[in-house]
Amino acid sequence: MLRVLLQQQEQYRVENGSYLENDPWNATAQRLLGVTFQSTNNFSVECVHNNVNAVGHLGRSNGAYGLIINSAGRIRCVNGGGMCGTIGCNKGAGNECN
Repeated sequence: MLRVLLQQQEQYRVENGSYLENDPWNATAQRLLGVTFQSTNNFSVECVHNNVNAVGHLGRSNGAYGLIINSAGRIRCVNGGGMCGTIGCNKGAGNECN
């Protein structure tokens, strides 16, 4: 889901000069980016940002942590405390997943 958000954000940036800023994720963002996601029990798209450090954000459905992708495709875990390390996001600055 994050990689698809990044791809669609890059396309949007090429066409419009900036990334889409939309918080919370809604039908307008889906239409503007041309993407929809099937619902899942574990994650939901939280928002997309006009920010190279966080172009897309997924939230764990139980609120335990979030995953953010930057414009370079790097994924990091946020607001997860010890959970980030548990899911393997302990690289780089301690919260990077890849």
